[in-house]
Amino acid sequence: MMKSITIPITGENERIIGMLCINFYTNLPLSEVLAKFMPNDSNLHVAETFTDNIDDLIISALDEAKSKVLSNPSIPTSNKNKEIISLLSEKGIFNLKDSVVKVATYMGISKNTVYMHLRNIS
Repeated sequence: MMKSITIPITGENERIIGMLCINFYTNLPLSEVLAKFMPNDSNLHVAETFTDNIDDLIISALDEAKSKVLSNPSIPTSNKNKEIISLLSEKGIFNLKDSVVKVATYMGISKNTVYMHLRNIS
C-alpha cells in the first residue's frame, strides 16, 4: 500500500516551474521510517557554535581543527596545515566572506598557501 502526494512549485505569475512528488510505503512502522533519519551512533556529538562575530566563528573552528590535527601523530608535520585547511573546508568556513585572508593571518601563512591547499583538496 502506498500513499502519494504531488505538490506544484510555482514561480512568477503562479506559473508551475517544478513538482515535488512524495511516495510513502505505508506497510512500514513509523518508528522504522523515523529511525532512517536519525544517526545510528548514540555517541555521535555535533558541536555547534553560535556567534554574532564571524571572526569568533573562524577562530573557534580553527582552534578545533588545530587541536584535532596537532594531536594526531600519524599526520606528518609537512601536512599539518593542509589537514587543518581541509577540516575547515569541510565545515564550510571558506564560504564566509574574507575567511581565506583571516585563516591565513591566524595561521601565520599566506593567503596563497591557503588557496593552494584548497585547490589540492578539491
